[in-house]
Amino acid sequence: MFAVRVASAVLFGFVGVVALMMAWRGLTANSLLPFHQAATGRTWTGLSSGAQSVATALTRSLGLGFLVAGLALLAASVTAVAHQDVATYSLAAIGLVFCAGLALINRGLHLATSTGNPVEGLPVRRGGDRRGGWSVQHRLSNKGAVGIVRSVPQKASTPVRASLSSTAVPI
Repeated sequence: MFAVRVASAVLFGFVGVVALMMAWRGLTANSLLPFHQAATGRTWTGLSSGAQSVATALTRSLGLGFLVAGLALLAASVTAVAHQDVATYSLAAIGLVFCAGLALINRGLHLATSTGNPVEGLPVRRGGDRRGGWSVQHRLSNKGAVGIVRSVPQKASTPVRASLSSTAVPI
């Protein structure tokens, strides 16, 4: 039984190290990876500066996903031969690494593109407000701007579905 646990720990550890190598490649990328460039049929210099910023952020987010997967696999390899508390505490820390990493990547994208407040446009619902809530308004433009607008008041019993307009649409 112990040999099976050791074998699974070694397998988890090996795959975790491979994931960490992929994470390093994605997190340190300053452009699209070569096979991504080949898939798009465009070189890095052929992209606009905004597209370069978004592509870099997405590549780093991919690397962050590999980092989290690698850390989780390494935690699983330790848990296979150690106590389960390792998994309990390490998974919370890995979740924190992921959230902090995404915040840093998005902050870097925000600074690189100067697009205003990065949380603008998040759907917000004020609790207990029977006069109507807030909805997200999408404007179709070159910048893809998103804003928060006041929705039309609805009766509390009327179900509402989301729409791309500034008013809520009854079902």
